[in-house]
Amino acid sequence: MPNTTETADTAGVLSVMRPPDARSRPGIRTELGQLISLQILNWRWTWRTFLVLGTILPVLYGLMLGTALRHSTPGAVSHALIGAVLLSASVDSMGKTSAHFVNLRQTGGLDHLLRLPVRPALLIVSTGAAFCAFALPGIVATIVLDAWLLDVELAVSPLAVLVVPVAVFAYVGIGALIGGLTPTPELASPLSLLVSLASLGAGAVVLPAPLLPPALQAVGDFNPATYIADALRGVLLPGDHPHLAISVLITCVFTATAVVSAGAWVRRWAA
Repeated sequence: MPNTTETADTAGVLSVMRPPDARSRPGIRTELGQLISLQILNWRWTWRTFLVLGTILPVLYGLMLGTALRHSTPGAVSHALIGAVLLSASVDSMGKTSAHFVNLRQTGGLDHLLRLPVRPALLIVSTGAAFCAFALPGIVATIVLDAWLLDVELAVSPLAVLVVPVAVFAYVGIGALIGGLTPTPELASPLSLLVSLASLGAGAVVLPAPLLPPALQAVGDFNPATYIADALRGVLLPGDHPHLAISVLITCVFTATAVVSAGAWVRRWAA
């Protein structure tokens, strides 16, 4: 069923966004700011689910997996920590985004927005920015708590300010595509979960490569989450990370591709 609270909030905010003529069209920064405010207002009541899915679940996941791997291959506990961070970003942000776009389509909010002079790409970016703001506290809490509980040393690089939000944006872009291409929330939610679990299981994401079957190691080379995880390890953990630059580059390219693709498709999603 469509979320009536979000529907009411959307209608209230959209009602004041009148279609201006071409000369009065707002600039990109103004439009982006308005859309981010709209998304944050729509989701201001969901902090409880962000707390559970974005913090408590990943912390417990990282703690249990890290404890089980403590006497395993060197670096396995650190992989568990980064796996928990990606779980927070993927399950929470991607699932919320897919549900959000399905709801927008079903309630007519997307039709209303697209009748306004709204740039489709900014609609995706604003959703990513809003959900990133919601997700980052849980991600930071997951990093700090699991590092403390698992006794993992952190070495946070200034690049983390770039890499962590970009990682969240990657899953927001995928979630937008799922929400735009699936007909109902009942299908979008399990599909988002399936994509999340598949991305975590294929390649050296939550487990070091030596602990994986050869088939999963090979598949991991084509899994964007492998490079996202490697980029996160490079900016959050100590040690040499020879592939950090290429992992960050692949992460940024994948994120841009997901967001641009969702922006290109968004007008086709309107009923």
